[in-house]
Amino acid sequence: MARTKKQLTIISEQQWIKLSNNAVIQKNIKNDLYSEAYLSLARLFPNIQKTHWDGAVTALHIVYGWMPTIPKLKTYQHWDATDKSRLVDILEKAKRGLSLDRDELLHLKVFSNNSIVGGSKILHFVSPKLFPIWDTRVARAFYNRNKVYAQQVNDIDCYLNYRDVLLSWMENAEVCKRLSLIRGLAPFLKTVADLRMIELVLFHKP
Repeated sequence: MARTKKQLTIISEQQWIKLSNNAVIQKNIKNDLYSEAYLSLARLFPNIQKTHWDGAVTALHIVYGWMPTIPKLKTYQHWDATDKSRLVDILEKAKRGLSLDRDELLHLKVFSNNSIVGGSKILHFVSPKLFPIWDTRVARAFYNRNKVYAQQVNDIDCYLNYRDVLLSWMENAEVCKRLSLIRGLAPFLKTVADLRMIELVLFHKP
């Protein structure tokens, strides 16, 4: 069951399908250089995670190469061995394809510059079939609004709702058909997870 926010209305599956047919969005996806870089990161992450805590710190710095800020190391510098071990356990749990609860996401958020946006990117590369990437541009398209507030984008419950909704869309045969067609737009999209494809359509909404 998808979580809901009373003040926010999300787009429907049919609205997403319509967006996926948009020629401008398709062109933007096809020409997205970050999608080519994405594949390199996706191939690298399994090896990074084998180094446990150092791997988590490396992952944080890698995903922040996609963001307009740098990691604030003080967010986790005071952590003791227990805090660090918990973060590693959370990422290992995600890697096994298991969902995370709100407290686990909060711990990851603190590690990721106190940002669920940064945390979602780490989670996506750890487990791309279960955790989609979330950011302000995606949120605007998801809520079908010209503007969203920072506190909404950085809200764990909003992210959980977004993830639950996208996972439910993947059960729609028409959505799956559109994902297959979009994947054919460029060679570098062939191995991209379905959640990433749904998110790209939202991200590239004009």
